[in-house]
Formats: sequence, C-alpha cells, structure tokens
Amino acid sequence: MRIMRNLVILLMVLPTLFFAVERACAQETEERNKQATDNYYPGLRSVPQLDKAEQLVADDKQLEAIKLYENYLQKNHSPAKAWHRLAQLYSWNEMPDQVIRVYEKMLHYYPDDKKALEILAQNYVWTDRQKKAISIYQKLSALEPRNIDYHKKLAQLFSWNEMPDQAVHEYENIVQLDTTDVKVMRALAQQYFWSNRNKKGIALLEKVIRLIPDSLSVRRQLAQQYVWQGMPEKAAKQYEKILSQNPHDIDLMKKLAQIYSALNNYNKAIVLYKGLLQKEPNNSQLELLLAKNYLWSGKTNEAKIEFGKYIAKNPSDKEAHLLLGEIQRWTGEWDEAKLNLQKLLILSPTNKKAGELLTDIRKEYGPLIESKYSRIKDSNHLTREQIPLAYYYFINRHWLIQSGISRLKVLDGRINSSLVGLSGSFAAQYNITQNNGIRIEFSPHAYRSGWTAWGGKVQFIKNFFGHIYSNFGYYRKETQEGVQALFDKIMINGFAGNIYWQIIPRWYISTQVDYGKYSDANAKTTAVFSTQFSFFLKPKISLFGIYSYEDFKKLYQTSLPYWTPNKLRTISSGLKFEHSIKTLSTGIGVYLTRQQNVISQNIFTELGFSLTDFDKLFIRYEKTGSTVYNSTSLQAYYQHRF
Repeated sequence: MRIMRNLVILLMVLPTLFFAVERACAQETEERNKQATDNYYPGLRSVPQLDKAEQLVADDKQLEAIKLYENYLQKNHSPAKAWHRLAQLYSWNEMPDQVIRVYEKMLHYYPDDKKALEILAQNYVWTDRQKKAISIYQKLSALEPRNIDYHKKLAQLFSWNEMPDQAVHEYENIVQLDTTDVKVMRALAQQYFWSNRNKKGIALLEKVIRLIPDSLSVRRQLAQQYVWQGMPEKAAKQYEKILSQNPHDIDLMKKLAQIYSALNNYNKAIVLYKGLLQKEPNNSQLELLLAKNYLWSGKTNEAKIEFGKYIAKNPSDKEAHLLLGEIQRWTGEWDEAKLNLQKLLILSPTNKKAGELLTDIRKEYGPLIESKYSRIKDSNHLTREQIPLAYYYFINRHWLIQSGISRLKVLDGRINSSLVGLSGSFAAQYNITQNNGIRIEFSPHAYRSGWTAWGGKVQFIKNFFGHIYSNFGYYRKETQEGVQALFDKIMINGFAGNIYWQIIPRWYISTQVDYGKYSDANAKTTAVFSTQFSFFLKPKISLFGIYSYEDFKKLYQTSLPYWTPNKLRTISSGLKFEHSIKTLSTGIGVYLTRQQNVISQNIFTELGFSLTDFDKLFIRYEKTGSTVYNSTSLQAYYQHRF
C-alpha cells in the first residue's frame, strides 16, 4: 500500500518538476537575450517606435518597452519578430498570461509560425492548460509528422491527462520512427500494461531486452509480467539471468524459489531455500517452505527433519503439525503421527482433517481381528465349509504380522465321506514401499483322519506405474486331492499369481493363474480373466465379463475337494448394481454363463454393514455355472479394528 501511495505522489509531482526544469531553461535563455538584444532581433530598429523600445530594453526599462510594443502591434500586425519580442518581454517579467495572449493573437496572422506554436504550447503546459497544449502539438505534428519531439510531447501530455489510447498511438509513432529508442519502448510497454494489452507489452519488453541484454531493471519488469500473465517458465529464465549477474539478491532468490515450486521443480527450489537459510538462518518461514518442498519432492526423511525444526520454533503452527502428521502416517511412524495430531487437536479442537487422519490411521493400520465363514457346494455333491479366525498386526510401515486358526470340513456326498480338521497359519509381510513387498506364510493342518499336512508360500507383491497391481508366488503343500484320494496324502508344488490393472477409474481388467504339480504325476491348471466397466458411479452400474478355465490332468471319482469336467471353460457376462446409503452398502448382479454350449442364468447378491468406523459385516451369496457344472457359495465375515 505504501509503494502504491508513493507512486501516486510521484506521478502527481512529475509534471510540476517538468515545468520547473523547462522554466529554468527558458529563464537562462532569456538572461542571455538581455545581454545581446540586438543579435536576437536585427532589423527592428528600422521602425522608430521599436528603436525606442529596444533602447528602453537596453536601459533595463522593460515595462516601458512593453507599452511601446503593445501600442505598435495594435496598429501594425508585422513584422512577426515584433510579436516574438513582446512575448519575450512578458516572459522576462513573469507575465505568462500575457505571453499566451500575444501568441494567440499572433497566430491569427501567422498560423503556421512554428516557433510561435512551440512557445505557446509550452506556456499552455506551464499554466496547466494541457488540453490546449495538446491541440497545438497535434498541429505541429501534422506540419512535421516525422518530428519525434512533437510525438514525445503529445505522448507525455496524453499520459498525464489519462488518455491511454492516444498516448499509445503517439508512442507507437515514435517507435516506428526510431526503432532503437528503448526509453520510449519501455514507456509504450507500460501504457500497454495499463490498458490491458499485456501481450503487446510483453512483446515490446522482449524486444527491449534484445537491444539492452544487460539491463537488470528491464529483466525484472519482464519477469514480473510473465508471472502476472501465467508464464512462470519464462519468468524463471529471466530471474535466473538476473541472479547470474547479481547472485546475492535475496528477494529475487525468494521469488525464483516460489516459481520453481509452482513449476514442480522442487529440487531447484530446495537448493535456493537452503542458500537463503544460510543468509537468513532465523527465518522460520524459509524453514517451512524448505520442508514443504522436501515433502512435495518425495524426500520424506528430510521433510520430517525440517518440519521438526520449524515446529520447535513455532509450536502453534497448525498447518505444520498437520503436514508432519501426514508424513508420519505414510512413513509408518503411526505412534508419532498420533501424538502430533493430538497436539494439533489441542490447538484446534474442531480440526476436521486431524480427526480424519487419526481415524484413518486406526482404520488402516490398527490391529485387526477378522472372522470369515465360507461354504461352497457343487453339483458333484462336494461341500466345503471353513470357519477361520485371523489377527493382523502392523509393527510399522514395513512389517505386517498375521496369525490365524480355522476349522475345515470337506464332505463328499458321492461316497458319504468327510474330512474334518483344524489348520493354523502364520505369515509375515515386508513392505519395501507402498504396494511393493514380499510375504512368507507357513501353515500346519491337523485332520481327524490321523495325519498332519504342512504348507508354505512365498509371495512377491509389486505395483507398476501406480495403477497395475500384481503378486506372484510359489507354494508347497500336502493334500489328499489326487490319485490317492482319501487314502493317502500327496505333495503339491505350485505357482500362482494375479494382475489387476485399473486402466481408468471406470474400467479395470484382472487375471489369475494357478498351476499345481502333484507328486503322483497329476497336475491342475486354473485360469481366470475378468473385466468390468462402470456406466454410472452413483449408484454404480457396471457391465462385467469373466472367462475361466480349469483342468485336471487326471480325474478320479474320489478326488477332493472338488473336481470339474475335463478342460472346463466358463464364459460369463452380465450387469452389476451397487449402491451405498450411509453405513449400508448393497450389490446385486445377474449374468449369463456358458459351459460346453450350455447357457444358464446366474445371480449373486451382497450386503455390507459399517456398524461403527471400526466394525464391518459383509455377506455374499452366489450361484454360478450350468447343468454341466454348477455351485453355490455363501461368504460372511466380520472385522474389528482395535
């Protein structure tokens, strides 16, 4: 505000200063005229009345001389030099109104007297009759259109009288006449900016900087215009050139650092902020900006350090607490994040974001207990029922520990035989980064038939490009599925993997493959490909398609837990409807399935309840297949976060 006020005062004072300088120059000239009167107006002595007037001038009796000139010019309108002499005498005696009156009369008789026009225009300016001066300079400019001085006078007068379009026109004329006048070019550029012709102003300043590349003031002006017109890349180049010549300009370094941040060039911004902190080590705002740029560039460890320094000096800064809490959340320092966010809630009890972050940390990383029931029954009279209980615990961002126990029951209705047992599992998952890690699982199974089966799995989890999720693994387990059926256990070595690709928010594709090789020379292959495209998002209506293939190399009537026809291919497609209302979510799907040229209609439905922010219940029922092979399944699970 102070800068604007000073600028207004300067603009108000500028015309007065200009007039004062002009008047001083004129007075100096007039003093010289006093000393050499005869040299200025030779020939006037041929008129006796004027000879007497000039003698009075020589005797320093100018007022008496004025009267003689006035009497003479009332009766005689020539020579022109007499008019000029009378105006000069008025001027020497500080009678500006009379000077103007003389020249106005003279121009009735000598309308194209250039000297009279020039002096009259200047006197109009001195006496603050600028619009009259404008008309005189316009006439002079018409008489001499290539006279740059007239165009400059007009441009200046138009500017003072808030006539920007006319001022621009005159400045453009000057630039056409003199393509190297950088002072006028800068003035014209400023007029362009004032009249909102920013592109023309920028183009002109770019031309000026080519003429005077070492001008730092022009580069600053051009850079600022680039910033205001949304061209930060060009602004950065200008600031870089200025800093190369003036590397200690702190204000400029701050501006350039801000531009680098806006351009997502965080590494360059970091370098500048570190340099600025060396010059201003107690500037907390610079510490905050450095911390933010570390955060935006993905350098979370450095960001945590800088935020810590800043908060130590500014413990009541709510934004810094929130940003540090977010970093700690994503880097797995959940206890530290909770402490920091709780401090923020003391400072700002209604801070919604802090409360949401605390809830999210508990939802995503709090210890989880899960009970999941599943039951599947197929057209071969095979039934499998499993009741597991699992516990998940995050040690930190990198380590997840899982343990569980489940009851398993397999019933073969063909031979009225069942297999019942308990199984346990223990798994450890190491997340190298988010969605990238390795998982190792070990599981023993104890069955009532008197044998214990062992299993193990190694799984690799990988994310590609932020929207392709995959996991591949090797497993080894004992089973009673295969040639020996219920009578003996065999070993399976298998490979399994899946890929999920979220192509766009409305469309995904996924594939799963499982290949197991049995110790009795049998083999089993399962492959599933699916895709879904959503037409609407609220409520969500989607079209989906599934292709699956399952094959046993050898089939036996006593194989467990399931067997299907040889090389069974299943193709399904249909519509799915999903909708959420507060804590309730529902879904239903209808689709057609084709197996070996047999087409059947199938259905699934699902229902979810969010009992609290940390308790969920989900139920799903599905019928799939055809008369060739079909099954029904029921799943239900309950989750609770501690």
